[in-house]
Amino acid sequence: MRSDPARPFRHGDRRLVHYCHIMNPARLVRRGIAAAATVAVTALVLTACGPSSTDILQRSTASSVEGIQDDLWQYRDDIVADPETTIIALGYFADARQGVPTDYNRDRKLLLDLSDASDGPVLTLLATGGAETGGGWTYDQQSSAVCFTLKLPKTGDRILTTPATCPDFPQLEYFDRVYSLDELDVRREVTVADHPTPVFQCYSGSDCDCPGG
Repeated sequence: MRSDPARPFRHGDRRLVHYCHIMNPARLVRRGIAAAATVAVTALVLTACGPSSTDILQRSTASSVEGIQDDLWQYRDDIVADPETTIIALGYFADARQGVPTDYNRDRKLLLDLSDASDGPVLTLLATGGAETGGGWTYDQQSSAVCFTLKLPKTGDRILTTPATCPDFPQLEYFDRVYSLDELDVRREVTVADHPTPVFQCYSGSDCDCPGG
């Protein structure tokens, strides 16, 4: 049936008015903005409840340093005996003593210097860390670096960790943050107490030497 433009609205036409009110473009835009704001605020609140990106970045960088300490502990006697050969053979570090490799992309630990002092070798190293927080609109990714020295006394009973100044090389700009070791919660001395000898359980008939056979 053709509508009559001259006919006034009747009571049943209120549904049409209500529909037009809902579909009003300005109203839809306001609703969209409000919904987006709600999502953003919710995401920010959820993010605020967890650790900050700075906290995660510091922990990750400190963990990287302590990981190197732990990796080298079992090889400390070999490093003391022949630091150059042992460190290169282990392959833990990219050798940057003559310059940072051109393909370096924040993905490797760097050997910055190696000296064989009379009281034990000293390694100057660069370790890296990373942090990812949030998600969607609040996603954030950061990377970090720290330079430090590891000294292995001739006695072979400890590894000492001290701060070092990072050299000025272009790739250092890749990192969002370059820490000083003093800014991180890192063990400064690693001893046998950090790496106790494993306790092997033995039972009769096993390969190990059990008391009583």
